[in-house]
Amino acid sequence: MTDRKMRVLLIDDDPQIGLGLRRALHRDAQMELASDAAEALLALRDRGPFEIVVCDLSMPGMDGLSLMQHVRRLWPDVQRIMLSGEAQMQHAIQAINDNLIFRFLLKPCPVETMRAALAAAHQQHALVAAERELMEQTWRGSVAALFDVLALAHPAAFGRADRLAQQATELCHALQVPDAWRVITAARLTQLGAHSVSATSAAALEQGQRLSDDSVKELLALPLTAARILSHIPRLDAILELLRAAATPPEGAVLAVEPAIVRVVNHIDLLASTGMAAGAILDVLTDRCTEYPMSVLSLLHRRQAVAGRDAPTMSVRLSDVELGMRFTSEVRTPHGLLLCTRGQLVTQSLLDRVQHHWSNFAGDQIVRVTLPAIGAEALRASGSTTA
Repeated sequence: MTDRKMRVLLIDDDPQIGLGLRRALHRDAQMELASDAAEALLALRDRGPFEIVVCDLSMPGMDGLSLMQHVRRLWPDVQRIMLSGEAQMQHAIQAINDNLIFRFLLKPCPVETMRAALAAAHQQHALVAAERELMEQTWRGSVAALFDVLALAHPAAFGRADRLAQQATELCHALQVPDAWRVITAARLTQLGAHSVSATSAAALEQGQRLSDDSVKELLALPLTAARILSHIPRLDAILELLRAAATPPEGAVLAVEPAIVRVVNHIDLLASTGMAAGAILDVLTDRCTEYPMSVLSLLHRRQAVAGRDAPTMSVRLSDVELGMRFTSEVRTPHGLLLCTRGQLVTQSLLDRVQHHWSNFAGDQIVRVTLPAIGAEALRASGSTTA
């Protein structure tokens, strides 16, 4: 066992069982108790994180099997242990076959048996968490490399990807989306397919002209192209599923929150590129688009209500921009070549380009920027918004 006690949530409608196990295992685990599924879900949401959930199969209201399905979906890293009597063996077998639980224990469960099961579940939780962290770090690095290339080959698409990631980050935080990194990554990756956009749509988008309905439809389908590009990379199923769902909302149905965020930030940016005011954009999203869930639309309306608190802007030489600033307008070479788009974040790779490739004009060119939302050192440490 580690020095830090594992956090365990025990759900059983018999309070004596929970109190007895908590007393017996107090040296090994910090154990909290719940009497039913509703109380357990509230505890997981408000008093987490927990590493292990131990649940009785038979409970009033929602049974243990249904509760474990919710836990697996909302808190996939939490290890799940089920308690059951022999008469409920068929349900236990179903839970095992559906990969809903880590261990199955018969009631009455001896303390030593429970102690051993909790220790094994704690170790499994640590392995799962380490693997998830490694995967996230690997993907952050891979995405950063992809977008360094995109920044050179297609600055406008890179700028859009950066804006979409920023908006997705804010929405995920406000809506408390689990595994938000997947949604943010998917939002950025939508722009990998920018090279496939038709000449008509690309020209309208670049020049800020009104987009036809066909162009909007084409540009909102870009995640499908990104999914095809990435489909041969292993262990990307969750992100590919998000991209495909965001590109093809179900007919007559509402998108789940995660793909809705990926789609709506893209939709908002497309409409904003034409000069449409924020209020008019919200009207379009609310009145004409049935695929967006009410939770997302309500949040967008609340954000618009306080949108007047804009970040202060300032004029600086291009050579003096700093990590974490954002451009408030396009940046072009003296010959008119697009370098950075409106809203693009100043990253380390962009600073390198300023120093090594644009130094002949960067000292004379004045640009408008917003100040960093967080310090440069914190931005370097986080790595979550670098490109």
